[in-house]
Amino acid sequence: MLEKLESDADADASQKAYCDKEMAESNDKKEDLTNENGKLTTKIDQMSARSAKLKEQIAALQKALAELAKEQAEMDKLRSGEKAIYEHDRPEMEQGLDGIKTALSVLRDYYAKGDAAHSSADGAASGIVGLLEVVESDFSKGLAEMIATEESAAAIYDRESKDNAVEKVTKDKDVTYKTKESVGLDKAVAQASSDRTGIQSELDAVVEYLKKLDDICIAKPDTYAERKRRREAELAGLKEALTILEGEAALIQQSSKRTLRDVVKKAVQDPCAGCTNDGAQSFQKCALQYGDPCAELNGAGLVGGGPGKKKDVSCCMKKEKHNRCMECKSMDCAHGTCTVNKKYYSEYSDQEANNKKDKNWDKKAMKAAGWGL
Repeated sequence: MLEKLESDADADASQKAYCDKEMAESNDKKEDLTNENGKLTTKIDQMSARSAKLKEQIAALQKALAELAKEQAEMDKLRSGEKAIYEHDRPEMEQGLDGIKTALSVLRDYYAKGDAAHSSADGAASGIVGLLEVVESDFSKGLAEMIATEESAAAIYDRESKDNAVEKVTKDKDVTYKTKESVGLDKAVAQASSDRTGIQSELDAVVEYLKKLDDICIAKPDTYAERKRRREAELAGLKEALTILEGEAALIQQSSKRTLRDVVKKAVQDPCAGCTNDGAQSFQKCALQYGDPCAELNGAGLVGGGPGKKKDVSCCMKKEKHNRCMECKSMDCAHGTCTVNKKYYSEYSDQEANNKKDKNWDKKAMKAAGWGL
């Protein structure tokens, strides 16, 4: 029973130290990863919002450029039509005006003669000449207006075409710069998202590891069946300890050098306590499955030298106990308190016959076990 209590105490102390260390390191790492994840998320949101705004601006600019190109095309078509009409009508107008001027010149020369025939037609001549003069004036005025209208339309067309060209160049440059910035932001968002995915995976692994630590390190209420099983085990251990103490008490009566205190001290200090066949087989299964279960894994799941998580906490504790059992010597288990599998942990069975021949071997064994004798 004392052996079991000592073993349980050592295991609890070892587990508590391990839990305290792992919980503290894992919580610190979780906090760091959470902060870094939050910063990346904020950065990604800001860059995504900026990129989306730029894309809206680019779309608006491209729409404006399309409308500008359409407007310029309509202006070109209208100007081309106006110019064609002008180039067709002006020669005709000038030709008509020249004809009227020629007719007026001929009539004036004809009626300017002083003979009787011409003198009799003076009244009619005055009416015809006056009419042609009115027509000449109208043609001259129409030609002048046609020329003025053409020159004005051409000037307006040239001015608006230049303004449209300047606006097009400006908007084209805006589209180029904003597109370049948007593409750069999209690449930065993709890189930051990839970084955040890696950090999130590492954070998920830490959170999962903390859950496992909670299962191992945080005590859970026992069921009635578990409490019953533990009480029965404790009773069995107490009965075994009582049997051992009764046997040791008989030895005390035979030797004044061995006291009850020595018996209790021996039972408490037995370095091979708990080194059983079941423990050996349990560790062999762990070693077969994990190799070194105490090796620490980094965030990528690879064995590393820095802080990480052990391959398997339970198997690691079994390995530590196994290492302690491997240090046991044959004489440590010679007093009846050790249930060690001698074939697995020590060479006691090979030396037992020779040791029994030495009358002082019992004292030597106790001294070698560190009892201070």
